[in-house]
Amino acid sequence: MPKAKSAARAKSAATKAAVSTGSAAPIVVPLPEAGSYNPERLAGKLLQAQTFHLREALIKHMADLVAIAEIDPRSLRTEGEVSAYIRRATAMLHTHHSRAARK
Repeated sequence: MPKAKSAARAKSAATKAAVSTGSAAPIVVPLPEAGSYNPERLAGKLLQAQTFHLREALIKHMADLVAIAEIDPRSLRTEGEVSAYIRRATAMLHTHHSRAARK
């Protein structure tokens, strides 16, 4: 039970900090109990549903990537066309780059 109290204190402190700075409060996720993960256990319905949602998101990103990759840069003639291409390509790259990796 001490873990729950410390998690509650951390959540309270994070909420107070967020209120004072005007930003959204971070969501505190407790660590799982030791031994609760079993790689041999059958996956439940929630995990299976999450994998389907992730697959759909990946398919959408793949379609966006293919659309950008199909454009031949040599076919871009105007600054506007090049600018639009660069905007789309860099936007896609930025969504795949985590902030943690930059620090």
